[in-house]
This record gives sequence, structure tokens and C-alpha cells, in this order.
Amino acid sequence: MDIDIPEWSKLAEIEWSGQPLVLLQRDDTVLMLLAEKRLDRTIGFACAACKPFVVKGDAAKLDLVKFSNEVTLVKKLNASTPESFLLAFTKPSYVQFSQNAISQAANLHVKQLQELNYEVKNMASVTLGEVENGSNPLLGDPALLFSFLSMLRSAVKAPGLQSVVGLNLAGEKVSCSIPSVSLGLTVGGTKPQRMHVLHLLCEEVMQQNGTVVVFDTNNSFAGLSRPSGAELTEFTAFSMPGLAAGFPVHEVIPGKNAFVKLSEFTPAALTAPFGLTGSDIAPYVEKAFQSGSMELLNEANATNGLNQFTALRVNRVVKVMQQCFQGVFASNSNVEFSHSLGKMLHINLSKCSEEAKAFFSLGLLKQLEKSEGSIFIVFEQDAKEIKTLVEFSVNKFLGSNVSILCHSEDENDVPFVNSADFFVEILDKDVAITLAGKSPQRVKLRPTYSACSEN
Repeated sequence: MDIDIPEWSKLAEIEWSGQPLVLLQRDDTVLMLLAEKRLDRTIGFACAACKPFVVKGDAAKLDLVKFSNEVTLVKKLNASTPESFLLAFTKPSYVQFSQNAISQAANLHVKQLQELNYEVKNMASVTLGEVENGSNPLLGDPALLFSFLSMLRSAVKAPGLQSVVGLNLAGEKVSCSIPSVSLGLTVGGTKPQRMHVLHLLCEEVMQQNGTVVVFDTNNSFAGLSRPSGAELTEFTAFSMPGLAAGFPVHEVIPGKNAFVKLSEFTPAALTAPFGLTGSDIAPYVEKAFQSGSMELLNEANATNGLNQFTALRVNRVVKVMQQCFQGVFASNSNVEFSHSLGKMLHINLSKCSEEAKAFFSLGLLKQLEKSEGSIFIVFEQDAKEIKTLVEFSVNKFLGSNVSILCHSEDENDVPFVNSADFFVEILDKDVAITLAGKSPQRVKLRPTYSACSEN
């Protein structure tokens, strides 16, 4: 097949399930392109990339690791020097047949692998070695190249992926063009029912190559990384392509692997939740936070000139505030909203104090102003409970590249209901969907590909 991508060399070209398959190599990365043909014409490709690591140590330890993305362990036995390799794959995407489109898709998958590189190495219980171009024994052995086919069962689904939210009363498919949604609101029913709708919409976002940022206070969306227990017949009843599958999820734990800038907040804003506004020690407590870094709190300067009793009060209050903030602040934020295709950032707030939840969420939302690409913010809590946070998001992002998905028991509790261009109302076992001002239609929702903890 005539495919020429700058800086990529062809490793192999074979036919798999009647479709042409091309493996390309650049440095230590393998790009897989599985063609979709109509008659004698190639119209596009399922595209995925892989990076092989050399396992240094006992590969059996990797069986106990729960990786957040799909990996394959390859063991070379009955050889003079037994070797093991770990293959990290990107989530498959679909690309039209043009040199420019394929080149852009290749660059996006390489960027995904760069992110996976850090995650996989940190999750693995053994050392994973990277090797220089041309010296990886896995890439140099034609027999072992077949190990890359492990991802093709997932990759081949990509060309057929279509948006299917459910079926209407006439049994016709109901779809949603997620990129066009600016504000989605689900109301009525029970919280588990509303959460199920949000779970399904998260899948739609990722299938249509958007990034989901979920603010989750009780770990409700953890199941998105695991396949559901749905049977094949349940999918075929909705004419859905593919089988049950998990999605790429990156776990973000405030104060552990993610931080926000302290400098994003004024000292007065930091002291307000503690009821210090207007108190006699407020100016001194605020002075302790003016360094811009929790690690550089200058209590000595803040209490300089005070009597011992007042100085002790100030220091005690500062220490209490530090404990409540649970280390979520740093001089620089390290949370990145990449251009990766179809992934979720799961902001796990389940173990955060109320103060840490509020300030980390606000700090992260402020960072989203600088992001590019299609990003969807999803709030697990009822919009009434976090009214200030949701209204802040709506006012800041409505009409931008950042969209919002939220829920509320009663639509009258959210003043921005009229701004929603995707409105879902729970009706017993079905839902009524109103899209972009059109007439509502009753819909039986499809099963989810991933495990919905609310089912």
C-alpha cells in the first residue's frame, strides 16, 4: 500500500481479516494502520500506536498490576536468553485516507505514548527499560512482530464507531454529535439514574475523540476503565458496534499526583472559608500566604511584632489551614490537559476535605482557560449542592471549547437550565431528550460499554 509518512519507515505490510494492515516504525514506536475498504477503494484507517518496553526483572509481578490503559505482556521462552516485553497501546482512532490526515493522527498517537510512558513505568512493579532505535530485540524479530496484532481486535472497531445514545419509540437510532454540545443537563429520577446518563455521555465524548474531566467525590465513575458485563445480544439489539470495553482513564488525586497554583487565589479568598474575614488575626494569617507557595509559609514574618499569645494563635490557625488544604497547593500546577484522543481525567475527590475539594476544583477550572481541543467537564455532585462551582463554570466556559455536563434532581434548582442545548429528563426506565431546541423525543438508552457502578 502506498503510504509515505515523513520520518516513519515501513516494518511490515500484511492482510488481516481481508483488510490491508501496515506496521510503521519511528524510533522505538510502532504505528498500526488497518485499512477500511469499500469495493476496491481505501477510504480510511483504524489507527493505533504501540511502544515496547524491555522487562528487567520478574515479569510475573506484572500480572498483579492493574494498568489504566491496555498493555500486552510478551514472553520469549525456550531461548538461550529468555526475554520479556511489555507493549503499551494507545486507544484506536479513525482517520480518513489522506497523507496529511494520517501524518497528523500519527503525531497525536505519539503524543499519547509519551504520556503513557510515565504512567506505565510508575504503575509497573518491575523496571521497564527503554532502548535506542534499532536495538530492541522485539522489533528486530519477525516472529515476535505478531504480538502487535493483540490490539487489532480493538482497533478494527474504530471505523464502525458511531454515536448511538439509544432508540426512540419507532426503534430508530438516536445519536448525539457531542462536539456540538455546550451545556448538557440531566434532571429528574434518582441520582443513580442521572449518573448512568452522565456515564453514557462520557463514553460518547471519548468515542468522538474528546477529553473528559470528571469531578468525582465518591468514586462513582471509576468503572469507566473496566468493561461492562453486558452480553453481545444487548449490544446487537441497539445495532451497536463492538463489545464491552473500558476506556483510557488517568486517575488524578489532589495532593498526591496533582496540584494547583496557590498564586491563583488571593490570601483573603483562602481565609474566608475559615470565618476569619474581619477578625483581628486575618491580616497576619493572610500575610503568611503571600509567598505564593505552601512550602514557603513565613510564619515568623507574619507574626513579627505580635505578642506571644497572638503569634501562637496565628501559627495555630495557619497549621490548621494547611491540614485542611491537604497539600493540594504548589508553586506550579502539574495537571495537563493534552490533545490525546478519547481519554478521561478522573479527579478523585473522595478523600479530600471540603476546603481541598473547593480550592482544587476552582484551581483546575482556572487552568482549563488555557486548554485547547474539545474538553467536557462532568460534575458528579448535584448541581444544587455545588451551585457556585457550576455557575462559575457556565459563566466562564459557555460557548467555548470547554463544555459542561451536570445533573440536578429538580431543574428549578439550576438558574442556567435555559442555556442547556442538551437536556435529558428521566422518565421511569426511559429518558426524554431535547437537543438544540428541537422537540423532545422519548429514548430507551443503550447499554454502556464500560462498567457503570450505578447499574
